[in-house]
Formats: sequence, structure tokens, C-alpha cells
Amino acid sequence: VNVNGEAVEFLLRKCSLLEHLSVSQSQHLTSLKIIGPFPSLKCLEIRLCHKLNLIEVRDANLVQLKYRGSRIEFLLENVPMLVEMFIGGNVTHDLSDVVSMLSSYLPQLEIFRISRTDNITWEESEIFYSNVKMSNLKQLLVFVYVDGNDSLLWVTNLIRASPCLERFVLEVVRDEPKFVNRKLKKIVTPYIHLKEVKFVGYLGIKTDFELVMHFLENAAASLEKLVVDLTEPCMSTYESVWRYNCPFTDEIVEDESKARARAKKQFKNITVPPRIDFHIL
Repeated sequence: VNVNGEAVEFLLRKCSLLEHLSVSQSQHLTSLKIIGPFPSLKCLEIRLCHKLNLIEVRDANLVQLKYRGSRIEFLLENVPMLVEMFIGGNVTHDLSDVVSMLSSYLPQLEIFRISRTDNITWEESEIFYSNVKMSNLKQLLVFVYVDGNDSLLWVTNLIRASPCLERFVLEVVRDEPKFVNRKLKKIVTPYIHLKEVKFVGYLGIKTDFELVMHFLENAAASLEKLVVDLTEPCMSTYESVWRYNCPFTDEIVEDESKARARAKKQFKNITVPPRIDFHIL
């Protein structure tokens, strides 16, 4: 259903107990103004409303904000309970856009999820680190598409921008992975609060192994759980169903089996401290 901002605002006024509002693919939504008080509204989700230019939220008890789409203007005022945010779509193609849109609100977040359809460059991650301090962040979840053997060490700058981070999840989809032999790159940056790391989409190529070793070396004092997951992350339920019912199911299973064998070989002679709960899935 195509709805405009006035219709959404009318709905909110009439449904004072509404807790979750989701608007998806509306071609009539150009601006959305949620001016409280709305004591019951906890979650706002806006997806693929391509003509949207502005989201304004004032005087609301919003806890969770999810946005997938192009770059727009965000105005958030007096939303002290906002602690979780998801950002995805075209806006994430340049991290500087994310910074300019959200830098004022990121410091209060406890959970931040970002999804993009390409890799993040080292230069982008440096800009992010230089301009953002997510001092309250406890969980960071990142989904990326990666070409070939591109490095993943840019994650270090995102974690450095989150000094109290306790849980980090990286989901990677790789296009044409390259199995090259080279020395591991090393970055020394201790993570004193990081307790859990999960790497989904691990293929066992050099850059994957490099990143896991980075965490073992830099979070050794705090890390409690480390998960290496060989399954390729899925962006949607439809994609997941297709993947396990498509003509290439046997090929997918075989690829994951090969990745599992590579991972076990890579970590066979690596000493993982016994207090770290280490799993290869």
C-alpha cells in the first residue's frame, strides 16, 4: 500500500498503543515526521521508500530504528531511549554518508548493524574512526559483499571507534575468492572488552584466516567465544529457501565442506586458549 507522511502520522495519532511501525516500498512517502509524545512506539522501520527525503522524530520513546534506502536527512531530537539502529541500502555505499547522517546519534547506541553490497575500504574505515565515537556500543554487526581476496582488516577501525564493544559479528559474501599464499598482515590494537566474535561466511582464504588470527592476538585477554561459521550468510528468507532447494544445492554443500576442511587445517596447529569457546560450524 502506498502511503504518504500524513497518512502515517494520522495512523500514529489514532493508534496510541502502537509499538512497531514498518513502512516498505511506498512511492508516496517523501517525508515522515513523528512528533510526540508517542510513549508506546518502540520500533520504527523504513525500507526502500525511494522518494523519501526526511525522517524526523521528536519526543518519542523509540528504542529501535531500522532504515534501508538512499541517503536522506535524519532529525532525531529527544529520543533518549534509542539504543539500536540498523542501516542498509544505497546510503551505505559510502561510509562518509553514514557519518554525516548519523554521527550525532551513534554515541548513544548500544547495538549498531550495517549492511552494504560491497566491501569497505581501509580509507573509508579511517574516516569513520576519525569522525565517530560509539562510546556506549556493546554489539556491532556488519554485512558486506567482498570481491576476490580483498582485505577485511578495515574492521579494526570500526571496533576502535567502539571502545566498549563486547560482541562483533561479521557476515561476508565473497565473489570469486582467490586462494593466494602470502604473509599475514598484522595490526596491533588491543580490544580489552571484546568477549565474542562471530565470522559468518568463512571460506578459509588468506584474508579470512588473517582476520581471525587478528582477534586471537589482540583480544586474547578478554575473548570468551569465537565462532567460525562456514555457511554463506543470507539476506532474506527467500534467498535461504532458494539456496537449499535450488539445482545447485549439492554444489553449495560441497563448497561449504571444502571450506570446513580448509578451516580445520588452518587452525590445527593454532593454540587457542582453553577458556575461549572456539567453534568451527
